[in-house]
Amino acid sequence: MGLGDDVTQIASDVGGALSGVAVDTAKAVAKTPLDILEEILGGKPPLDTAQGGEKNEAQKNAEKAMTAADDPAQKALIQQKLQEDQAATTAKLKRHRELMADEQQFYAQGKAQEEQEKKVEKQQEKEQEKFEIKQLEKQKHENLQVKMAQDAANAEKSRNLGAG
Repeated sequence: MGLGDDVTQIASDVGGALSGVAVDTAKAVAKTPLDILEEILGGKPPLDTAQGGEKNEAQKNAEKAMTAADDPAQKALIQQKLQEDQAATTAKLKRHRELMADEQQFYAQGKAQEEQEKKVEKQQEKEQEKFEIKQLEKQKHENLQVKMAQDAANAEKSRNLGAG
């Protein structure tokens, strides 16, 4: 029966590995662009907080190493390394979020300044139009006065010529 037990053990190990691969593949396919970006930037939060109790590979490996290690000093060293890695990841994610917030604020300020400049420009254009209209009306009025003066002078000449 020893051979049967070995075959059963191997079959269950292969089944477990295939199931793990299927789960990993499903998780990789379900990633959003934001998840991929966070992984690239090194700021992907641990899956135990994001996925309701599941642990990421690094934590699983660290726990396996801790259970496999018999030396308490080695366990403490592994635990310290894990905490340092988590702190570094958290700090990096915080730094990236702050940078993104700063960029968004800078963009919003630039947009507001651009809109203000457009408003000022439109106001100046309206004022320029009003000024030009007033100038045209003034010129028209002056031309009318000149024309009336010329007509009056011509009428006077006509009277003078006709009388003489």
